Amino acid sequence: PHTKIYKESLLKEIANLRRDNSRLQTLNQEAYSAASDLQERHQGLQDSHFWQKIILDTIGRNGHDREIIQKLRGGDTAESIAAWLRDQHPIQPHIQRLPDGGHGLLEIVEGFEESLRRDDGSRRGKESDTPQVRWTSVSSSQTLLGHLFDLYFTWVQPVHMLFSENDFRESYETNDETYCSSALVNAICAMACHLMDPRDTDGEEDIEKLTNGFMNQARHEVKPQNYMSLCSVQALAVMYLADLSSGKARSATGYLRASVEFLKAAELDGQSPRAREISLWGIQTLNTYELWS
Repeated sequence: PHTKIYKESLLKEIANLRRDNSRLQTLNQEAYSAASDLQERHQGLQDSHFWQKIILDTIGRNGHDREIIQKLRGGDTAESIAAWLRDQHPIQPHIQRLPDGGHGLLEIVEGFEESLRRDDGSRRGKESDTPQVRWTSVSSSQTLLGHLFDLYFTWVQPVHMLFSENDFRESYETNDETYCSSALVNAICAMACHLMDPRDTDGEEDIEKLTNGFMNQARHEVKPQNYMSLCSVQALAVMYLADLSSGKARSATGYLRASVEFLKAAELDGQSPRAREISLWGIQTLNTYELWS
């Protein structure tokens, strides 16, 4: 009898172990499926991040910003837009060099920007015979001004977009005052001086002299008869950033308040409604930062 009881108990234990083993196998399979699903989602997020990064790095840099925004509003996916960009010059060669898994993005972006700079230099060379407007009297060096523009649009523009870089550069290079003004040019240069490396000039004293020179001319060029010009409004907003970078918070706040007030009644002067919208969002964002700081 004892043997029979022991046998029945052993069979029950074996049956329980089998059930437990089956349950563990089921849980293990579920865990494996969940891990696979998470891995697929992670890869999808990586891919999505890569395509979005390509799109964001392209907007406002090579003339495709309007097409990209239209496609986004039309419901196109980031991958389809990036595929479209792959066929556009000059981004195609850099996207094709991307290794699997999204590695090497920095190299792609740097190569893309270098390609843009070469194209920009080629375009400037073709337009070198065009008489240049005297946008600033602080310096006549196109190399210095070009360097300051590059500093501004590399480090400031992505954070505080107050106007379109493409529109500004086109007006500047074609001597057109629709999207460019002396006040705006000098304000941009004053702000960019804070980003200069002393090795690019004769030292810190030279940078300070350049900063003050550009800022003084920017102030001089913002005249009462031009207060309602959108370029003047943009210049005042950039002057706010320049004075803030110089530690002059009180005068900087005055420039921002003037920019906000004049923007309400600013005249387009040939600029597009889109240009006004860019300035509106950029200046309102600056004003929000100022109110919260």
